[in-house]
Amino acid sequence: MPTTTRDLVLLGEVTKPHGIRGEVCVKCHADSPEVFLRLRSVLLARPGLPEAAARPARILGLRPHKVGLLFRLAGVEDRNAAEELRGWRILARAADLPRLAADEVYLHQVVGLAALLPDGTRLGAVEAADASSGQEIWLIRTDDGREVLLPAAFVAGLDLEAGTARVDPPPGLLDIYLND
Repeated sequence: MPTTTRDLVLLGEVTKPHGIRGEVCVKCHADSPEVFLRLRSVLLARPGLPEAAARPARILGLRPHKVGLLFRLAGVEDRNAAEELRGWRILARAADLPRLAADEVYLHQVVGLAALLPDGTRLGAVEAADASSGQEIWLIRTDDGREVLLPAAFVAGLDLEAGTARVDPPPGLLDIYLND
């Protein structure tokens, strides 16, 4: 069965080569870098090309390094080969990701959810969720096209089956984004 872009999850990005034996530095976009420990392979997507054109790469090893990870990938034997991967995105098939506890979700699962305020009013739809800064932030696009950045600490509940996220922003936060 072919992989579609919708089936792929962005887990990281190659930032630069490390050393002379083909290791690459990876900025991890996953909430926990431990997700890589359970994957035998990933997909590499070249900058500027669609994710559907990603190629498979077997993980030979990984270890923590500063604020990211160092990867050894099959077929990447020297610094020149590692340099060619600079900027490439590291993806995984959603079906290959480890199962989570019942009260946990992957960030890609919240994209598309309707964001509802405590009174049930629709704020908009979750367009993106990112935890790479150390704090999980949701980008909510209102129905009139405005952008609201909401720390995930203000998410009161999720219902993936219903396609909704209950959000309870602190007083004044929405005024910053929604008032002209």
